[in-house]
Amino acid sequence: MDDAALRSEDQTITSAIQDGQRVWANDVLHVWEQLYARAGDKTQRRDMSLDWADLAFQLVSSSPDCWREPLSIRLLVISRHGHVSGHPLLDGRQLIQDALEHVPWTPAEIRTLFPIWREHTPDTIRQMGRTRNILALLTQLADVLPTDLRADLDPWLEVREAARML
Repeated sequence: MDDAALRSEDQTITSAIQDGQRVWANDVLHVWEQLYARAGDKTQRRDMSLDWADLAFQLVSSSPDCWREPLSIRLLVISRHGHVSGHPLLDGRQLIQDALEHVPWTPAEIRTLFPIWREHTPDTIRQMGRTRNILALLTQLADVLPTDLRADLDPWLEVREAARML
């Protein structure tokens, strides 16, 4: 798909979602994968990469079925272009905050709950799996953040081992 067609399809799907129309998650993810690939293309200039990343981010952020993709696109551009405080995509603190909104437990609760995961309901186990995925993403983020921001992640990275038991 050429760039113009991809931008048009992105706009069509995003508008449909914003208008409250039913959009299949697979359609969103199909377009997202192409936008994501263009955002991650190492041959592109920084501003072009960020433009594609912004399109991808807007698309998946508008879809109620997507929670991991907005976090992934931010991680991609931060790892590629670095942390920039206040930037809509490049702010590592914002990524941390958005990621942790999906984690219903504190680090202390994770240490207690995860080792006995078999005793929980299927819904809780699914949430635990999501938490494990978020902790993995935060671990990747810690590798590319400035040292002063990594301190915000330390309590979460320390409990990642407990989440691996799941």
